[in-house]
Amino acid sequence: MNPSMFDGYTRQNPSSDKETMHDRISDFHIAILSHILSYIPTLDAVHTCVLSKGWRNIWRSVPSLSFDQYLTKKDFLEFIDNVISSHDGSTIDKFHLSTLYSTDSLTNLIGKCIDFVVRRNVQFIDLKLPLCDSLPPSIFTCESLKHLKLFSTSNIFGPARRFQQPYWIYLPKLETLHLIRVGFYDVESLISSCPILENLILVTCMDSDLRNFMLSALCLKTLYLENVAFSDDQSIESLFSSCLLLEALILKNCSYSKVKKFTISAPRLKDLSFQHSNDKILEFPQEAAVITISAPALTSFQLFVYSLP
Repeated sequence: MNPSMFDGYTRQNPSSDKETMHDRISDFHIAILSHILSYIPTLDAVHTCVLSKGWRNIWRSVPSLSFDQYLTKKDFLEFIDNVISSHDGSTIDKFHLSTLYSTDSLTNLIGKCIDFVVRRNVQFIDLKLPLCDSLPPSIFTCESLKHLKLFSTSNIFGPARRFQQPYWIYLPKLETLHLIRVGFYDVESLISSCPILENLILVTCMDSDLRNFMLSALCLKTLYLENVAFSDDQSIESLFSSCLLLEALILKNCSYSKVKKFTISAPRLKDLSFQHSNDKILEFPQEAAVITISAPALTSFQLFVYSLP
């Protein structure tokens, strides 16, 4: 495939001194150039390769694919499909896709992209899009995946978008799971399938009882919860008693209105932070609430209560 096929996707003509570029980087090894290009969006990487005849095919082997919506829907989808189809098949370390489009064509393309990067041992997947009812099963059985971030842009002011995960899930190398406005019907199954999970970030994505949620998060070291409602005393006690290796806990804009006994027991906890945009952090039940924090290793405690303009 000739890079000229991407001419229609140009945002602006790249301006540079070709002679200076030749003097400084034209003799770089292809692997070095490929690594440099991995730090910029894929569209820019393709345009950069047009600057020199010797670079024309380097974009095909860049180990990072990053697609952000700044083209028309038709051009955006065509560009992604062309890049995936033209890639040389080498390892893909990172895959990022961000778009507001929601069409059947996008759903099919997401499946194609995920299957493609999974076959190439992807380690980082970052998706920001209107999630469909399900994601490709291959994303839940990717043995090379270390970091997974899912951000649903659907119904941004409403409840989290929930979808079914496949029956079989196994993410043996996943270390970080970051979910924003994304819910699962069987969260416990998802977490228990990540045996070495160390970092968990949940933002506006939990609307169910937390009591069973953390039972298998035995390796968890960092937990960030935002806009999560604790259902009762037991939900808090069970949640934290299961995280014996927990070192950092951040609770932001969480609800404790049904909690009478707030207990955190974490023997290795070093950093504890409560953050809230108003005084709801103090909204425990009308009955006197008992707050107990047992953290002998604690070195930092922060309480932020601030008002929005």
